[in-house]
Formats: sequence, C-alpha cells, structure tokens
Amino acid sequence: MVYLIIVSPTPDEEVVPGSLTVSGIVPWHGGPATPVSVQLDQEPAKNAVVDSCTSNPRIGGLCSWSTTVNVPTGRGTHVITATGDEQIAKVTIEVGENTNPIITNTLLTGACIVKSALSLSNPLSSSDPIGLQFSESASGTTVKITSFPAITFPASTVAAGVTIDVIMSLDPASPVLGTFDRVTGTISIPNVILDVSATISYNTGIPIVGTITKSASGTLTVPLTTKSTNSPEDPPIFSDTGAGLGSLGQVLLVGDGTYSTPIFGMTDAGIALTGSIAPSPG
Repeated sequence: MVYLIIVSPTPDEEVVPGSLTVSGIVPWHGGPATPVSVQLDQEPAKNAVVDSCTSNPRIGGLCSWSTTVNVPTGRGTHVITATGDEQIAKVTIEVGENTNPIITNTLLTGACIVKSALSLSNPLSSSDPIGLQFSESASGTTVKITSFPAITFPASTVAAGVTIDVIMSLDPASPVLGTFDRVTGTISIPNVILDVSATISYNTGIPIVGTITKSASGTLTVPLTTKSTNSPEDPPIFSDTGAGLGSLGQVLLVGDGTYSTPIFGMTDAGIALTGSIAPSPG
C-alpha cells in the first residue's frame, strides 16, 4: 500500500535559508490526481503540483508531487507538514548558515532633489538609474552602491541675471556599503561622499563683456538613509525624513551634510533620491 511520503528533504537534513523544494509521493485511486498541501511551521499552506501518476499492481497507484517553501534566516529547527488523501506526513529540518548569500542586483530609478543656500527652488533632476546590490545571508542583508551616474541639475536662477549650474557624482573614495532591514524596509549607507561642481553665470547685459562665469567645487558627505537626517549645525539648516522600501519598490533616500569647503559661500546641502527600486530585493 502507498502512503503519503515526503521524499525530500530527508529527516534532520540541514538546509540553508531561502527557497527549498519539497517533494514526495501520494496515493492515487485513478481519476483526478489527489491534492497535496504543504506547510512550513505555522505559515500558510501551499498547494503542491501533483503529476506523474502511475499504477503498479503490487503497490497500487501513486503520484509524485512537489512545491517550494521559504526557509527563514537564522539557525533553528522547522517542521514541514504535507497533507493529502486524508493522510499527514511530517519531516523536521535543521537550518544552518547560508554560506552563499542571495544576491539581487537592482536599479533605483527616479529623480534627485538637491538643496543648498543658493538653490532655493530645490532643483529636481531626472537621473540615470542608480545601481544597488542587495546581499542576503544568515547574518543579515547588506546593500551596496554599484553605479552612480553623474547627475546634472537644471540651471537655477538665484538672482536677476544670475544662474547656478550643479553637477553631482559619487566620489571614487566614497564608502558604498550599508545595511537593509527587510522587515522595516530601512536602508542606511553611512558617510557617502559626493563630488559637487557648481558654476555661477552672470549676464552683465553689456555686449562687450557678455556673461561672466565662475566655478567652484567640493565634496558633500552625507548618510543615505530612509530614516531622518540633519545637517550638523545647531539648529540644523536642513532636515529630512526618508521613506523605507515599500511593497511596490517605492523608496525615498535622504542625506544632509556640510561641504568640505564653502561653495560660493554655501556651507550646507542636502539631497533626496526619490523613485522605485526594481527588481524588489524582497
């Protein structure tokens, strides 16, 4: 006689966090295949795919079945339960450390807002996608900036006949590694260094003189975070609050800080990266 059996994983098998295939056999009495549901601990049960039904005169009919369950991170013991044909089968598994992190390469697509003393209009710039890599292991999830194309902001008028142009890029010496909390959606990349170049143009209105330009540059060090951030003055000149990674990939990363050297008299600045991350690391 055939009984409902879990073939894989085997009892007390050590597995790693992530997707785990569960398979086995179930009795078949002819006609439609017998449904099988599979449950990990108290998680909602999943319907298995039941196919390859055959009949053997000695043992009767049987069907093979399989599905996947999501094994959580952290060492521990879990129970897999299969139910079908009014029978129940169980197997206990042990979760070990995932030595091969689950890596997801994503793109943050959206826009960047920059704030500084001479850019009161908070120029908004569409930017090329910023590359982020999420790496999940038993010890947690990290996030790394893999690409950060230079962002050119629209010219901002700061006075009659005076405009300022700003270009921002990631400094080659910048830290790029941070953390990601999958439960809260919180992203935090500390001490990100941005190279900032600014050009002021003044239209003199005098045909012979024309437009006068002057350039300045420096670095801006900020935390890129979905939490709250302030520029260092007391009280802070800029304060911002981000928004954690949502179910549809929406996110708001903010950062406020001080220029390494004043740029046209400006000391503080802030940025906000708003958009969506795809594919979702969740």
